[in-house]
Amino acid sequence: MYISDTEPLRTVGERAVWAVLCLSWKVIRFPAVAVLIILEPVVRLLLAGFALLLTLSAFFLKSVMPPGTHVPFLGMLALAVGCMALLSAYYWILRVLSA
Repeated sequence: MYISDTEPLRTVGERAVWAVLCLSWKVIRFPAVAVLIILEPVVRLLLAGFALLLTLSAFFLKSVMPPGTHVPFLGMLALAVGCMALLSAYYWILRVLSA
């Protein structure tokens, strides 16, 4: 006896519910993907630029400041890595919604 993991939808009601769910997912997903695609150049410029600026500023301040002063070097690098992580998450959400 063969038991499949996914049983076919048997009733008209199950098929109708599934069709409504699929249609509503497409109706919600399309505008979200459109907005994310439109905003992608701005988000990429801001997040990547901010990460680069933070990284360069951290190394510049570390090399220029006197040895006795405190420079938040690791904190600035952590913020730069966080910006790149946010950009990766943005691209992941865009890929999930557009698939």
